[in-house]
Amino acid sequence: MKEQIEKELKALLPRIQQVVSMIKESEENWTADYDPNDPDEQYLRCMLYKASDLMNDATRVLTQAFAEVRDEGYVQRNSSGRYELNGRELFSSSNIEFLATDFDPPRWVAARVEHYDGDYRLVNHREIPLDGLRARNK
Repeated sequence: MKEQIEKELKALLPRIQQVVSMIKESEENWTADYDPNDPDEQYLRCMLYKASDLMNDATRVLTQAFAEVRDEGYVQRNSSGRYELNGRELFSSSNIEFLATDFDPPRWVAARVEHYDGDYRLVNHREIPLDGLRARNK
């Protein structure tokens, strides 16, 4: 079943991107498609715009989920005091996935690195130290 779900989602991604593009194009000249004096049409316009945001989020999440792992190892502090993963420095806004061993079963969790209080931390996981953390890049 897992393989079938992945296959169907991969096939769906281009169609989602096409629909998002259509909504964006329509929004650029919205008065050609929606009557500004019709509350129902304005409601539909707003709902489609919200849906396009959600579809963009879904596209980003699925693209990341299906991406190949490029690099995996342990985050270390280098000689210049910066964090790196296998020689690649991590900066603010660096996206990584870390192995969350506090889950049962353990799983990879997508996260972003940001600078907090004089050091780098994971957004929404500040309590987890970067040094020695098992991580990967996709």
